[in-house]
Amino acid sequence: MDLLSAILRDLRLDSVVLSFADLHAPWGFDKARVEGAPFHIVTEGRAFLEMEGRGTVELMAGDLLVLPRGTPHALMSEPGAARVPFHDLLRENGIDPDWISARRGRWFDRWRAGGDGA
Repeated sequence: MDLLSAILRDLRLDSVVLSFADLHAPWGFDKARVEGAPFHIVTEGRAFLEMEGRGTVELMAGDLLVLPRGTPHALMSEPGAARVPFHDLLRENGIDPDWISARRGRWFDRWRAGGDGA
């Protein structure tokens, strides 16, 4: 059994929060440390991940990023793009930043951030 299969076999989910962000360059956000294991899926285009002490990693369409320790991180359209706190993006879209606890296990609408680019 490969490593990913072994990890997924033992993974236990007790809740999930799903949203679909429609991001257009330039964009960037910082996510603070959280409980649990946040994840991101790049469905189109690309994104860049930064984590303290780890440099920058390019993510492409089809990539899944899982942060099993709730590690603080940043995602952006290009390395060095301006970033804002993730909760600020939620507020800009009329979403209460406490949505995580209020909407456990429920879908929530697509939201948008960034400029007019790809």
